Amino acid sequence: MANLTFSQSLLPADSIYMSGLLTQIELLSLIDTLEVSENNVFIPIERLIQRTEGANIISRGNFAQDPMLRSYKNSQINVTLNGMRMFGACTDRMDPITSYAETSNLESISVSHSGNADLSSSALGGSLSMNLKEASFSGNPKTSGLVGTSIASNTNGYNLFGQLNHQNKKWGLFLQVSTKEHGNYYAGGGKEVLYSQYRKINTTANFAYQLSKKEVLKVNFLYDKALDVGYPALPMDVGIAEATVIGANYQNFHSGKYINHWEAMVYYNTIYHEMDDTKRPDVPMHMNMPGWSKTFGTWLKSETQQLGNHKLSGMLEYFQNFRRAEMTMYPENEIEMFMLTWPDVMRNSGGLGLKDTWEINSRWNLNSSARIDLFYSYITTDFGQKHLEVFGYDVEDGIFEPIFSWKENLSYQLNENLKIFTNLAYAERSPDVSEQYGFFLFNAHDGYDYIGNPEILKEKAWQVELGFSQSFQKIDWSLKGYFHHVNNYILGRTDSAIDAMTIGANGVRVYTNLPYAILSGFESSLNYSINKSLTIAATAQYTYGTESNGEPLPLISPLQSRLQLSWKKKSWYADTEVQWANAQNRVNNNFGDLPTSAYTLLNSKIGKDWQLGKLNLKTELQGTNLLDHYYRNHLSWGQIPQMGRNITINAILKL
Repeated sequence: MANLTFSQSLLPADSIYMSGLLTQIELLSLIDTLEVSENNVFIPIERLIQRTEGANIISRGNFAQDPMLRSYKNSQINVTLNGMRMFGACTDRMDPITSYAETSNLESISVSHSGNADLSSSALGGSLSMNLKEASFSGNPKTSGLVGTSIASNTNGYNLFGQLNHQNKKWGLFLQVSTKEHGNYYAGGGKEVLYSQYRKINTTANFAYQLSKKEVLKVNFLYDKALDVGYPALPMDVGIAEATVIGANYQNFHSGKYINHWEAMVYYNTIYHEMDDTKRPDVPMHMNMPGWSKTFGTWLKSETQQLGNHKLSGMLEYFQNFRRAEMTMYPENEIEMFMLTWPDVMRNSGGLGLKDTWEINSRWNLNSSARIDLFYSYITTDFGQKHLEVFGYDVEDGIFEPIFSWKENLSYQLNENLKIFTNLAYAERSPDVSEQYGFFLFNAHDGYDYIGNPEILKEKAWQVELGFSQSFQKIDWSLKGYFHHVNNYILGRTDSAIDAMTIGANGVRVYTNLPYAILSGFESSLNYSINKSLTIAATAQYTYGTESNGEPLPLISPLQSRLQLSWKKKSWYADTEVQWANAQNRVNNNFGDLPTSAYTLLNSKIGKDWQLGKLNLKTELQGTNLLDHYYRNHLSWGQIPQMGRNITINAILKL
């Protein structure tokens, strides 16, 4: 899907656009956009991401799992919140951007794979967009609210949130507050997974003001704070992870001869993250490791009227990000040692994207897009520069790098039921801060310290995708296959000439370029409506990754599939889901990968909507891993098993 979208649900009934109803996605399906509704509001963001096509998560515990798209990860994918760029403040990726939002404050989650013609970024592996709930307008002033709670048996924990929404003809206000606290979880068979606890608060506010019938101004605010977060797969936990986000968005729906509508945004966010080892026993040496990330950005998007068979859109963007991470070591009976693991790195980026949607005829459509980004990265302090100069790098002048992407999406409507499409794309990626400037970053998965390489080359990928979707009266199904050839793929390589900094580390690796890597795979989904009350849905996805020397790429999931039976009758609803994962024996031991066994999970829930006068109450009883199976997902670091049987009681009251 294209990420260039304009919110029309904000405008009141007497405006040029009418607000529409959001589709509630209840069925299991591999989709590119998942709407958050009362049916999935208690599912963690990362688990919802897994419901989108080609998506997976890397787990280091029960909090802040890291998203992947078709086995692309980290800076290979672009993650945004309401169109705002954010960058984590932890060198160990203990704070992916998804960890600073909550399902209860999201409207939707969208995935755009790298082969799709979009304008939001030139990210090699695609983009993941989290869209916040926002205020809306109403001709008749009204105020509504919602309170929800969930209690979990496995972690002896709870989730609690409340929302307030006021609407009138001129302005609207949406407020949301949530809190959650969970203890250690238990794997199948009752084994406690130590250091997997966490607690967190989150609040969001959105104010919308109608400047005219065709102009809207919106202001977003988000504050998120997590405390005492355990990471069982890592040698350290997190004492605090805190984010503050503010953004202002202007939308103009004045239709001219050529321009249909346009919008602009300016935003700022700051993140503070502090690792903590004080609650771990037998720590060889206490360390203090805080990190900071500050981002300022702005963008302008526009879309034309229909110009014959064409519609054009464009995006102009600029952002600036500063990151600093420290490590202070306190050896016993010795003087403390201090260094920068992210040495005061500033990155500036300006980008321009253009897209043409061409309706060739009633059957053929062609979407074409291109984007260029100019990156300039540099270390802002002499002290920071000296860290990399130790290894002979000259980083005084910084690094300038142009990044280009080009994409073509061609679709053919064979008949009213069958659509065939193909995507061809070329994409590039600039190395991230860790890959260019990282200084002794410990990777707990393979046990090596990593050092950045300012001379590393950008990744370049050719990507092709083929697929079709078919719809009948009761059956919908789709199949997509893809092949990606990535030149200069970035991985770490062992340098035996450098001694490790971390006690017990296997050695030191320096980021370098492989000649190439290959990623290929498929995604498929099927929905069958047996009758008005009963539906069957199934999905499957698989990725195959290999280095240029034939070795497997690390952290590649095996074949995964799901089968779900859903039932709904009047105010009652229920579903049962079976989830499979094949064994993964094709692993790269050099990077900490170990084989994983196949597993099967059984999940189920039943719920009912109650009408209590003017109030509406939704109650649910939900169970995951009902057979209490002991298993490990292949993307879990440190051989940590996943959660065993968990029974939750959910309730939502509409006020």
